[in-house]
Amino acid sequence: MKCKILTKFLAIASLGVLFAGGVGVYATWTYATGGVAEHAQELAIKLSEFEWKGSEELPDDVQGEDHYELINQVINSEYGLNTEGSYLNDQIDSRENRNRDTFGSVDLYDGSDIENLFDLNTSGLTFLLHFPENTPNEQYLFTTSVELGETGWLGWGSPANIPIGEYVYVIYRTKLVLSDTGKWEAVETKPGYAKSAYYENDWLGSVAAQTPCFDPDTWQEGKRGTGFSNAIYAFVGQTTSAYLDSDTEKTYYKVVPSSRRTVTITLGENDGHCSVNVYKANQATQNVTTSTTNGIKTVSFTASANATYYIELSGDKSIAFTIS
Repeated sequence: MKCKILTKFLAIASLGVLFAGGVGVYATWTYATGGVAEHAQELAIKLSEFEWKGSEELPDDVQGEDHYELINQVINSEYGLNTEGSYLNDQIDSRENRNRDTFGSVDLYDGSDIENLFDLNTSGLTFLLHFPENTPNEQYLFTTSVELGETGWLGWGSPANIPIGEYVYVIYRTKLVLSDTGKWEAVETKPGYAKSAYYENDWLGSVAAQTPCFDPDTWQEGKRGTGFSNAIYAFVGQTTSAYLDSDTEKTYYKVVPSSRRTVTITLGENDGHCSVNVYKANQATQNVTTSTTNGIKTVSFTASANATYYIELSGDKSIAFTIS
């Protein structure tokens, strides 16, 4: 993980600045793959005014879900906060003129532009910038891999994958501060959760178009999924990864199918050794069918409409799975 590499080299960079006399330290090394060819790779470590606490915890091991890269692009790319007159700065000015204090990649009118600006390493993420009026030198950048849902119109349908008022987890909140050099810098990232809510689009807010998002004012630091009482809300059609502190830790999800159907939990190709148990709303064990085909493990059960079921996972620190 590049953010972890950065953390490891900061100490070296700090010592190097005594001799470099400049703003950056550059390290070059060579390595061989399969004993066939040597490659050179250069790591540029740019010393910043602030230490970025918590950056090493940001997930970046799933294609399209590199939180660190997305945060860096939001801050430092040609479209980002540290480029005068950039796309994001123009959007913030426009939103503030409409008495809004957030701008996100879910934006109904600008979401397609954002998809074109950021690369494939971040396409599986949603971000929300929160710029409170009373703290002009601070902003908060929220990132999540949870698929929030498509925009609905005039109240038709239920567009939010996580029902309004339920908690969206996990959401990483990164605090940004304006340094003495006039540049925005990330200073602290924490994992947490916030209540599902509709995004305030430019003109009519969420009156005409209901765009699923979350309310940054309800964000709380902490962990969910440690038991039945705070199980992580999941939905049929979701593909995600569970992150645990140890191989023996258990994490809990809850799913509420809207119709009677067979629900199947499919584990990632490297997670067939992991344990999956399913429980009813009263925490009684649900009968399941378990099978393994071509190394892919599935657990299926018959679910009633609008009934709550709990999914318990354990066996690894990272467990990829799909609910279908």
